[in-house]
Amino acid sequence: MRKILYLVIALSAVCLNAQQFTVFYKDQRTPAKTKKKQSGFITSVTLGDSALPENDPDSLYVDIRKRVDSLRKVIVENEKYDFDLENIPEYEYTTILKVDGKQSLYYPQEKVNNDTVMKQITTESGRTISKGLINYYDSEVIYTDHELLKKISSLKVYIFDFRSRSFLINENLKQPDWEITKERRKIARYTCNKAILRNSDIPVEVWYTNEIPVEHGPRGYWGLSGLILELKEGKKQLRFDKISFFTDSLFIKPPVEGTKISREELLALPSKLFFEDK
Repeated sequence: MRKILYLVIALSAVCLNAQQFTVFYKDQRTPAKTKKKQSGFITSVTLGDSALPENDPDSLYVDIRKRVDSLRKVIVENEKYDFDLENIPEYEYTTILKVDGKQSLYYPQEKVNNDTVMKQITTESGRTISKGLINYYDSEVIYTDHELLKKISSLKVYIFDFRSRSFLINENLKQPDWEITKERRKIARYTCNKAILRNSDIPVEVWYTNEIPVEHGPRGYWGLSGLILELKEGKKQLRFDKISFFTDSLFIKPPVEGTKISREELLALPSKLFFEDK
């Protein structure tokens, strides 16, 4: 039994020295954006009476009056059969960080498709009323090379772009400014230190372990003396799940999918799309 234990420890040490392993993270996510679709509903129509004579058979407005009356009946029926749809709840999401020396690749374990909740009702008049909620999910693939100080990201950001486009961002890595605190705690079997990112637009804090001496972390965060096991970014929290040292040879390649764009252009995209869609 001792021999087996020593062998496991030795193999782990060899893998750590090779700095080649895979880390799994988990967090709770909600759809990035919910877009409502509905048919058979008329919800904001104002009907006036003064311009529509009711008892003049020769009036040019008789046909309009019939149409308006029919429209009123539809509106009353819609109100009778109106209903709400529940949003898709939070779901557990797994992401993976592959590390090979100075290179890393961070990506979703599974490709999450957009979900649609649809409900239909047939009214007494035979009309079909339907409502739907389309739930969109952001996705990101992030490659970093600490030797070349390069970062390449392939992103889908549905929160402001519903066209299912991928954007490819190639940028230089900048050394992050971390404040190392005195706080410590255990995550799984690893002793971790807490660090806070200075000069960030949103609060960012991480827990990292010097027991795995690499500078990598999820979502492109890096620059500490050990692997980042837990990340809190604003209200979002990414938790360490497990790590695998017994992996096949890792072939880490940067993503290539997406329209090439700069980080500044991506940040300016919401206002640009707003004016394009008007």
